[in-house]
Amino acid sequence: MRFKRGILRNGEKHNLLNLSLDILGDIYPRIIKINYSSGEGIIIKDRERIVAEPFEVYDWQIFLEKFLETVHPDDRERCAAVISLKNMKQIYERGSDNSICRYRRKYRDDYKWMQSTIIPIKNYGESNCVFIFAKNIDNYYRKEEIRKAELQQALKEAKEAEAVKTEFLQYMSHDLRTPMNAVLGMSALAIDAVRRQDTEKAEYYLEHVHRMGEYMASMLNDILEVSRMKKRGVAYRREVFFMKKFLDDCREYARAKQQSRKIDFTCRAEGELEEIYLGDPIRMEQVLYNLISNAFKFNREPGSVKLHVKLAERNEKTDFVEFCVEDTGVGIDAEFMGDIFETFTKEKQMTSDAHAGLGMGLSLVKLVTEALGGTVRVESEKQVGSRFYVIVPLERVK
Repeated sequence: MRFKRGILRNGEKHNLLNLSLDILGDIYPRIIKINYSSGEGIIIKDRERIVAEPFEVYDWQIFLEKFLETVHPDDRERCAAVISLKNMKQIYERGSDNSICRYRRKYRDDYKWMQSTIIPIKNYGESNCVFIFAKNIDNYYRKEEIRKAELQQALKEAKEAEAVKTEFLQYMSHDLRTPMNAVLGMSALAIDAVRRQDTEKAEYYLEHVHRMGEYMASMLNDILEVSRMKKRGVAYRREVFFMKKFLDDCREYARAKQQSRKIDFTCRAEGELEEIYLGDPIRMEQVLYNLISNAFKFNREPGSVKLHVKLAERNEKTDFVEFCVEDTGVGIDAEFMGDIFETFTKEKQMTSDAHAGLGMGLSLVKLVTEALGGTVRVESEKQVGSRFYVIVPLERVK
């Protein structure tokens, strides 16, 4: 097959160019031809008629001033630089390079994203001229921004998950290995005692094994619970419960924590508290049991733990009840106070077996309290003690 070769005349070139512009007009609602040397422009197509009718010759600076009034203030300087005569000259002299500018332009009461593309005109009998093609990209741009935000959020979550995993492994390498070694050591001693028929020693070692097992189970439960809450949120119920029974349960829990330690526990309720409330006693127990457990764990003998309950505020339907857990323990450093409710957070000095733990309890306290619509704060003095205040809204039962 042989191809016919030839050269288009200027008139044919212009006809072809006009045909191309007609086709492009379906895509671009505004097409402008500008001579950057004379500063003159010709609107080939403009659905909005900013300055002139189609194919009228006008001063580009007049058009630019009126046009920039409709551009978002944050985009004006950048947009003016791209569509300036100086930039058009540079584009033309570079040859085939195009310049693209995205900006927001006002339509009625809202701004929409637009895109202008500057293309130099050469080899069509023109000199010092460029085309500007402008189109609305608002839908595309907003979808692109949503996708970008989703990708950034996914990246952030991946980084956070990686950081939590690393932090978790760092803490677990010590805090889980220590009781595990104790279990292995004590169980070996217990086996030896059984073989020697020394039941007293075997019982002693098995009690330690059981205690370490409970400790590890508690750690794993806290990890799973906090992880689930952060991922899915805190699920809570709204049911009738009796305040007296709730406080009695707190007393029983504290007695179990006392064991043979020389630490006193008292529980006192003040103010006009109702006998019955609507709330989630299970979640509230989760909060207070963690605080009471810490109060015993970080206490010294002889010492004390106190639970004060009072009415902090009352409105038409709701009582804001304050629970304060106070101890006479080791206290908390002032510089550590800001991070105390963060996951996997423990004060550096609290790394002995007596103060073992992953630092998950207070993170759980904060998550649950805030999910119930409440607040939690702490006051503490080193070597004097700590006071944790939890205020929870409880609906009164008529």
